[in-house]
Amino acid sequence: MLDKANDKKYEEYKNFIARAYEHCIRLATVLSLFDKKSMVTEQECQCAVGLMYYFIDQRMNLIIDGVIRENEIVECGEKVKKFLENYVETHPNEEITKKILNDRAPMQYRKMEVKTRKLVLEEMRSRDYIRVIEGKKTVIYLNTERSEAS
Repeated sequence: MLDKANDKKYEEYKNFIARAYEHCIRLATVLSLFDKKSMVTEQECQCAVGLMYYFIDQRMNLIIDGVIRENEIVECGEKVKKFLENYVETHPNEEITKKILNDRAPMQYRKMEVKTRKLVLEEMRSRDYIRVIEGKKTVIYLNTERSEAS
């Protein structure tokens, strides 16, 4: 958690992260009490750290000074989702491959490093926006039922 405080992405949230560190210790203790343990184990500590990472990331999404701050991966995923919806509408019989995304997706996605692009697709998959089928070529399918509901 202290490493996260040194990350430029979280620079603006150093004070929040410093307090979160203390709360993380409290959370680990509470988690161990839920399991009726007399000692805090590594498992509770790992769970508490995971919860604090979640809270830190949620804090970044709060409105501050009238500006909504959104995670870059989530923001890009939403743009790619809109691109896919338009692409499916205009090319209904064409498979969407990673090459199409790399060549035609929003500029924010195309400028990302490969590992960050993978995070965007993983985020979209976790939100059930897409299915990804790996093979000779990677094909991305838009989950239209989920897409229409959002």
